[in-house]
Amino acid sequence: MGRVLGTVLRSFMRRGTLRLTTSHGKILEFGDGTGTPVAVRFTTRAAELAVLLDPELAVGECYMNGTLVIEQGSIADFLALAFSQDRSGKPPRWTSQDSAAAAAFNGPSAWLAVRKSRSGSERECGLSSAAWASRAPL
Repeated sequence: MGRVLGTVLRSFMRRGTLRLTTSHGKILEFGDGTGTPVAVRFTTRAAELAVLLDPELAVGECYMNGTLVIEQGSIADFLALAFSQDRSGKPPRWTSQDSAAAAAFNGPSAWLAVRKSRSGSERECGLSSAAWASRAPL
């Protein structure tokens, strides 16, 4: 698993400093050595596989359940490092205003604002049309 993880991350991590320890204890280093160093460790092979298959979902889940441990830096440093990898200098497209990830960084009110702007938002939030119309503005 470490080889596959290394290959994928080497193609993605161009800038910054990331040290990753696999669940088997192998240490992999990525980036050009600049910026705040970030070190993470996987505690299970399942977490490694989950992050490979669906990183947008699995990184947060693994961090919350303790199978992805931040050993140096913070989760904010780790996310900033990941977000800074686009060559154009623009944030990744999955951080657009309509994405759940962007709304999570902007807080619950931003998430509700995104939901309000979409059709059927009353059903998505579980509110009736009358309750939705009478709610306090954001």
